Amino acid sequence: MKLHVDVGADILSLVQFPYPVEPIVRCHHENWDGSGYPRGVAGEAIPIGARILSVVDCFDALTSDRPYRGRMTDEAALDILRERRARMYDPEVVDTFIRVYRDIPVDHTDTTEQREVMQRITQSRHEVEAPQDASADVMTPASGNLLAFVSLSRLVSGEGNLDDVLALSSKLIADVIPGASGAWYLPEAGSDRLVAAESFGPAASALRGASIEVGERLTGWVAASRQPIVNSDAALDLGPRAHAANPPLRCCMSIPITAGTTLVAVLSLYADVQDAFTGDQRRLVQMVAPHVGGAIQAARRVSPACQVVPMDKGRELRLVSNR
Repeated sequence: MKLHVDVGADILSLVQFPYPVEPIVRCHHENWDGSGYPRGVAGEAIPIGARILSVVDCFDALTSDRPYRGRMTDEAALDILRERRARMYDPEVVDTFIRVYRDIPVDHTDTTEQREVMQRITQSRHEVEAPQDASADVMTPASGNLLAFVSLSRLVSGEGNLDDVLALSSKLIADVIPGASGAWYLPEAGSDRLVAAESFGPAASALRGASIEVGERLTGWVAASRQPIVNSDAALDLGPRAHAANPPLRCCMSIPITAGTTLVAVLSLYADVQDAFTGDQRRLVQMVAPHVGGAIQAARRVSPACQVVPMDKGRELRLVSNR
């Protein structure tokens, strides 16, 4: 149950809100006296948005019907807020809420859009047990691994080395898209080439050591354009290496990996059947790409031997040595 705080905040960190939503969600179960979770933050160290949300959330829960009890009256709910004042909740927030809650407009209008959403939710609840096709099965572990990707940059920033980051990312990709082989192509020091720094999957040995010029083949074009390619011919990217794998590789999906505005790598995935990759898989990889990119960039800062700098106009990146 307590995991929902960080899970919710991690999911929302993927959305560029115009105001800081993530800290509010991450702290809305912290208590004024420090007895809350997940980190025991206390007093004014709790974001004011979280302090407000916790009071409103409590009042809304108490005055709503639940499967195990009926709704409470407003006064009974306010009595509970008063009892928890200065213990669980910011006393000023409780006092202010009690003073103004009747004046807060609450729109209970059942719009057409709301009804359509609820109908879709209701329908989906009855479709859970329906047979699923193979592409749906591929996405089954996506939610847990997505959260692992979101946490990746926090876990390794400033601590993990590049090998750690790529190995963990490879494991997560393999769990999300089982059966796929892949390579993380990074810029080579002093050249315009991308080199497979890490390979994984059934065809890992065939991909090991592969290199591609920026702008050439599929991976190089993705590096230059920063646009993904999905379900193209693997031989166009790998040449003879595609046929050296057993079974031969027939399909390629290539995704740019960025950190802010900087391209730090290209992830190219391969499969032994045509049209192997789904739109959902492409969107998932693109969603987590900035988090992996941030982790790669942070890991490269650990090594004083190299840095990433912009290349000339019309090119992408060059990795140059400080030595």
